[in-house]
Amino acid sequence: MLKAEQGLLAQNTNQQLLKIRQSELDYFSSVFNGYAFQAALVAGSITNGFEQVLTQPADIPRWLKSGYWITSAIAMVFSIHCLACTSFIMIYAPGLALRGPLGSMTRAVKGMILEHQQIFISYVGTVVSFGKYS
Repeated sequence: MLKAEQGLLAQNTNQQLLKIRQSELDYFSSVFNGYAFQAALVAGSITNGFEQVLTQPADIPRWLKSGYWITSAIAMVFSIHCLACTSFIMIYAPGLALRGPLGSMTRAVKGMILEHQQIFISYVGTVVSFGKYS
């Protein structure tokens, strides 16, 4: 009887841990979804800005034009990197958590935690370079 109670306690503990990991997975999914949405908006604004710049008068200083094109290119690169990384992680992490072997939920959450830093850096780079001259 004691062995059965011990097994039940271990199973309940594992279920509670899985609920915590599910909460973490949901949290990171919503965070990455926000990063991707805002990076897509910035990329769209930059693309729209390219059309607007071509119709500007020619008396704008060359250094200002160069600064605009350089920061716009940097913002676009950061934005596409952010979109690509968040798209991959939003597809593969929940899939691993659902269909993976035993312990896959923990691996998926740890992978999301590891990827969060580089996605955040590319997101901040997008916002900073977009706000510089745009």
